[in-house]
Amino acid sequence: GAQRTAMEAQLAAAAATPSWQYLLGGYERLVAITLHLALSVLVWMVACGWLPKAFLGVSILLHALADVPAAMAQVGLLGSVLLVEGLTTLVTAYVAWYVYTLYKRAKKHAQAHGAPL
Repeated sequence: GAQRTAMEAQLAAAAATPSWQYLLGGYERLVAITLHLALSVLVWMVACGWLPKAFLGVSILLHALADVPAAMAQVGLLGSVLLVEGLTTLVTAYVAWYVYTLYKRAKKHAQAHGAPL
């Protein structure tokens, strides 16, 4: 019936999908995990008092920035999945570098003032 025809069409589409697109899904998850870990460290530094509370807003804005390429693809502004993932990777690399820089600065400040790490 109709369900069998739909299922066969879905299986045919899956079989015709290039294998690199499945691998790209795994890569996207690694980028997402990296982004969320970096943002979690940023929020943790705020919770520990290493950074002002305003950095909670910075965390939200950085997360929104990382979502921009996917949002642009959803509305048809970006047509290439590779471009979307490339831009998301660049934003994530920037966020990770920025949070790492903040962490090093905050840790140095804490050590200089005898604060617990």
